[in-house]
Amino acid sequence: MRRFYYSRSAKDTSFQSPLHAIVELKDHQKFLLFGDEAHSFGLHPTRTLNSKLGITDKVDFVMTIPSKGTGPIGGGVATSHAFKTRLQVETNADLFQAATLPADVAAIIASTEMIEETPELLSSLSKVHYMRDTLRVLGFDIGGGTSPIIPVFVRVSDTLLQMGQEMYDEGVFTTSPACPVVRQSEVRFRFILNESAD
Repeated sequence: MRRFYYSRSAKDTSFQSPLHAIVELKDHQKFLLFGDEAHSFGLHPTRTLNSKLGITDKVDFVMTIPSKGTGPIGGGVATSHAFKTRLQVETNADLFQAATLPADVAAIIASTEMIEETPELLSSLSKVHYMRDTLRVLGFDIGGGTSPIIPVFVRVSDTLLQMGQEMYDEGVFTTSPACPVVRQSEVRFRFILNESAD
């Protein structure tokens, strides 16, 4: 039986994963590496953080969910031909299933093309540091991450739902992972800055 190692390349609540060290460890420990790029999709001109670091060929499975960085629902896993059939046969989608609709596919393609053709979009990530710093000064609990996907912890589900509805009514769009997707103590909003934010 082969061992798996799961690694998020980045997360809204923490810093970037030490991917080079994990790949070096893989050379000695012989495990399969599953790279979760959900929090880094659309934030690098080379598609993923693994690609930017030049280690994609060392990652056995690369998974992403474009909804965190670009909006459309869905997701996917890329792997070598050697694992493809087994993955298709044994994947269990009982808890989460986000069927990708044609409109979502079109939005993902358009978003990816825009990122690739407009590199200056990535330079606007400096707005992220400003927003993170401002939220901290205002007393919000945003954890210690650096990702453009910014969490604001609420930690009480009922409060999260009420605040979410009030923000929606005011025209503020955000996602809100709630229990059981995250632990009750980690319920939060996720804010994602877009290029039009001033």
